[in-house]
Amino acid sequence: MNLSVSFCGSGFLATYQLGAAQSLLDNAAWILQGAPRVYGASSGSLVAAAVVCDQLLEFARFTKQHPLGLLSPTVDIFRWLEVTLQRCLPDNAHTLASGRLHISMTRISDGKNVIVSEFHSSDDLIKVSRKVGRLNQSIAQ
Repeated sequence: MNLSVSFCGSGFLATYQLGAAQSLLDNAAWILQGAPRVYGASSGSLVAAAVVCDQLLEFARFTKQHPLGLLSPTVDIFRWLEVTLQRCLPDNAHTLASGRLHISMTRISDGKNVIVSEFHSSDDLIKVSRKVGRLNQSIAQ
């Protein structure tokens, strides 16, 4: 049986989700490795990308660079996101992600939910992930 997996938007609790996903890989790898679709919304989309591209430990390592993690007031979360994705994602991330990674976003113009699941390059994947973060920031304000 193949189960799809979803990571909800959780803000700074994404580090918790990274740990939970790593625990699944350590104890029941078949769940994540066999998932035909991995969904993510907001910060959960980053965890989903890490799962699909097999980069959980790299993402977790970059969250620990600051004493307070991503809660540190010195962290520009959007810059951190871009740099981390550029460093961690493999060159073929878009190939690994297309059709398997599904990122949920809200379109500002009409408030409709949009799910993106096709990526033409690793830069395209990074741009979509950045849009999710910027979009959520603009909605919260």
